[in-house]
Amino acid sequence: MGSAIEASDDGPLQSWWVPDGDARVFELPGWPDEPLEALRALLADEDVPHRWDDGRLVVDAERRDQVIAIVAAVVEAALPRFDPDRPHTVYELADWPEDELEALEATLAEEGVVHAWTDEVDLLVYDEDEEFVDEIFERLGLHGPESSDELTGAALTDLLTALFVASDRLARAPGDAPAVLDAHRSARAVATLQPPYGIDPVAWGAIVDAANAIVELVERAAGPDGAADDDEVADAARRLREQLRPLL
Repeated sequence: MGSAIEASDDGPLQSWWVPDGDARVFELPGWPDEPLEALRALLADEDVPHRWDDGRLVVDAERRDQVIAIVAAVVEAALPRFDPDRPHTVYELADWPEDELEALEATLAEEGVVHAWTDEVDLLVYDEDEEFVDEIFERLGLHGPESSDELTGAALTDLLTALFVASDRLARAPGDAPAVLDAHRSARAVATLQPPYGIDPVAWGAIVDAANAIVELVERAAGPDGAADDDEVADAARRLREQLRPLL
C-alpha cells in the first residue's frame, strides 16, 4: 500500500456490508480521502469490478469475501501503532482462556484502544486507557482461568441479553458486520458455560447447540470458501433468538 494511512481521530475506520439482490453494498461512513484512495488502488490492483453509489462501494455478491479482505487491510493499515516508549500498563494474560482473549481483542479493536500483545501474551495499553480497559473486562464478563466455565447473576443475564440482541439483529440483517461480530463473540462465550443454576439442562443444551451453530456458520463464512449464505445465518440466528427468549 505505498504509505501508511492515518487513523481517524474518532477511532478505527468503520465499515459494514448489506445484501442488495445480487450485489453487496459496503458502507464506509466517514472515511477520509487517504484510506478511500488506498481502497480504490487495491480494488484496481486486484481487478475487482465495482462501482460507487453515493459514497458506498457496490460489488457483485461473489466478490464479497475478497472485498471484505481488502477493506480489512485498509482498516488495519489505518490503525495507530503502539509506542512502547510511552508510559503503559501491562496485563499478564498468558493463562486466560482463548475465547476470552479473542473477545477482548475484538472489543479493543472496536473501541479504538491502541494496544499491543507480547510473545508472553501480555496486553500493553497506555496508562491513560487503563481505566477504560478495566471497564471492558467488566463489561465482557472476563474472569480469567479460574471461572471461565461458570457465570451467574447479573453477569449471566448481561451475556444472554447481549446474545439475544445480537442474534435478533443478525436474523434481521445477516450481512450486518457489527451484528455478526457481536453474535459470534457472545455465542462463543455462552457455548463454554456449564448449565447455570436454575436453568433446565436440556433447555440449556439447546441454547448451547444453537450458539455453536452460529459460531460455526460465522467462522465458515469468514473462511476462504465463504460457504455460509445469508439465509442460513439468518435462520440459525432466529433459532437461537427463540431459544433465548424464555430466559429473558
